[in-house]
Amino acid sequence: MNKKPTYEELEQRIKELEVESARLKQAEEAILGSKKSLRCLFDSSAFGMIVCHLIRDKAGKSVDFEHLEVNQATQRQTGFKPEQLIGKRASEIVSAELTARLVQIYSKVVETGKPHRYEEYFSVYDRTLQIGASHIEGDLFVLTFVDISERKQAEVALRESEENFRALAENANDGILIAVEDGKSSYANRRTSEITGYSVSELLKMTIRDLAHPDEFEKINKRYKTIIAGKPFQGQYETMLITKDGKEVPIELSSAMFIWHGQPADMVVIRDISERKQGEEKVKASLKEKEMFLREIHHRVKNNLQIISSLLDLRIIREDNQHVIDVFQDTRSKIQTMALIHSQLYESERFDRINMGNYVQNLVNYLSSIFVDSDVEITHVIEYTDVCLSINQAIPCALVLNELISNAFKHAFKGRKKGRVEISLMMKDHNKIVLTVKDNGIGIPEEIDILKTDSLGLKLMRNTVQDQLMGKIHFESGAGNAIMVEFKIVEEEVTLV
Repeated sequence: MNKKPTYEELEQRIKELEVESARLKQAEEAILGSKKSLRCLFDSSAFGMIVCHLIRDKAGKSVDFEHLEVNQATQRQTGFKPEQLIGKRASEIVSAELTARLVQIYSKVVETGKPHRYEEYFSVYDRTLQIGASHIEGDLFVLTFVDISERKQAEVALRESEENFRALAENANDGILIAVEDGKSSYANRRTSEITGYSVSELLKMTIRDLAHPDEFEKINKRYKTIIAGKPFQGQYETMLITKDGKEVPIELSSAMFIWHGQPADMVVIRDISERKQGEEKVKASLKEKEMFLREIHHRVKNNLQIISSLLDLRIIREDNQHVIDVFQDTRSKIQTMALIHSQLYESERFDRINMGNYVQNLVNYLSSIFVDSDVEITHVIEYTDVCLSINQAIPCALVLNELISNAFKHAFKGRKKGRVEISLMMKDHNKIVLTVKDNGIGIPEEIDILKTDSLGLKLMRNTVQDQLMGKIHFESGAGNAIMVEFKIVEEEVTLV
């Protein structure tokens, strides 16, 4: 027979039940609050979230899953509104093949309780999602996902860009090194290996400074620091590197900063200019040979003209007829005028121009020595700007100078013991030469028109000015004579010193 509880025992049991009831109520409130918090988190998440339930067949095998709850972010990530997914099975949205594969993944998550993360492209969304699956309880699980379509497209574009770059770089005729901020190479193409003798794997442990010739290290290092600092820099320069076997190779370097795998990098282009340098040396040698040959030609022409001049000297010594002597002297002066041109070219560093200012000095000294008597004091004043002419214009200009100066020395001071001759050779307007010979002698008789006289020397001078120099002659008479010759020069045939 059961003993009836006492009043005290019943009272104690009632108190225990009241305490247990209060605890259960608190638990219910906590659970409700937790559910509200979870719901708030579910609805406000930036990630898409779907609560799903596995669907099993009669044998208990998972065959599909149903979408139970969908948050608002899912629409942003997939383009589907919540009402288009809630209550729908996966097989109603995606293919049977994809449904089977997804069921297999999620079944394993439910069975093991271990979360799973993966990427999946959904053709129905035309989007790539990064998905995380986590078990809740029973056959319930939650999917969290984010649309990574743009990132995947960027990765594909970056990969294609890098593949295109590598295709170009590997087929380039120049070496290409890419160095990150520490200077170590992160990429080297095949041509760099061919130029330096190092394998690509060896180059990836080196910097461009490791390849520099000792004498060129500071120059390369300075330019490298300038590039890294982002300061303005002249893109190309010539330098020297040392190959693996110690050979010196002349190269042309160019550098530029760009982004490589998300970080600043220096791209160095290495061009082997050995053949170009050899070609330059051959051209220099050939040019030097031609210069020597041309110098020898001018030397021989000068010598031949001087031989003719010496023959005329011998003939003058044997001649008694003054008229014949004068003719020989005029001829000799013209020959010597041309010989001086070739002599100056022979001594010049350049054969494409003659400094006419220096030439006038030498010509005046020569003509004075043969035409001015020792008892006559003639002062000559020379004024000129340094003008250089090609030989095609220098010779006719010299012949005109010879005629004007020799005429002044021979005829302007007859019966006088002294005189003055002023010679001016000036450049004007960058394309015109003005040549003036002025004296304070007796002047030309009024009945003689210098522009029409049949004198051989003056006629030759007129023809030279008009036909060869394409110039003009101006004559002024008064206290002496002043003859001015003007002609233009071809731009490429003149250089102002």
